[in-house]
Parts: sequence; structure tokens; C-alpha cells
Amino acid sequence: CSATLLTGLLMKRPIEEVVSTTNAIGAYVASQTGATPALPQSLVTWDAQPMGQRPASPQPKVPQQVPLKRVPVPAPAPPQPTQPDLPPLETMLVKDLKEELKDRGLPVSGVKAELVERLK
Repeated sequence: CSATLLTGLLMKRPIEEVVSTTNAIGAYVASQTGATPALPQSLVTWDAQPMGQRPASPQPKVPQQVPLKRVPVPAPAPPQPTQPDLPPLETMLVKDLKEELKDRGLPVSGVKAELVERLK
């Protein structure tokens, strides 16, 4: 049945004809004994022409290839500077927090909680 279906589709036969022929062959095979019974000539033809003797269908036209255009790809953005690995801010001393704030160009005044918040 699968071979009949595939053959009919490859031969570009109308789908109704393919399904009908596939069903007829499937019903015949199911009614016979053995794994691969010989098919009667009436099931081996499409439009009264044996399947292997049908004229070849016209080859489809291959679309003309269009040359590809090269498109410049922008360079990737430079990596952003990463912050140095710091210990948890809450565990740092006030003098170290102020030094980190100074390195980042941020104000260094305030209590520890304010310094920690400013660095987050």
C-alpha cells in the first residue's frame, strides 16, 4: 500500500486516483494468503497503461539561481568592563566600601548602609 501511494504521488496522479488505487491494492492483499501475493494486472495499471510503461511526466523547471549579495556584518560591541569580584558588600569594612565608591566615582559620604546601597 505504501509503495502504491508513493508511486502515485511521485507520478503526480490525482490524489483521488492514488487513494482509490491504494485502497484497492490494500484490500486485495489483505484478502490473500501469504505476505506478498502476486497482483492481478488490473491493479498494476494507471489509466490502462502499466505503471512502469507510462510516459515520463515533464520535468519541472528549475528556478534560475539568483546570486547572493554579501551584506557586511557589523563588528560585535566591545565587551563591557566587569566589576571586580567583591565579597558580599555587607561584610566589607567602611574604609573598603569608601575606596570602592571612590574607584567608581561615586560619593563616599554616609553610613555603612548608605554606602552598601550606593554600590548595589
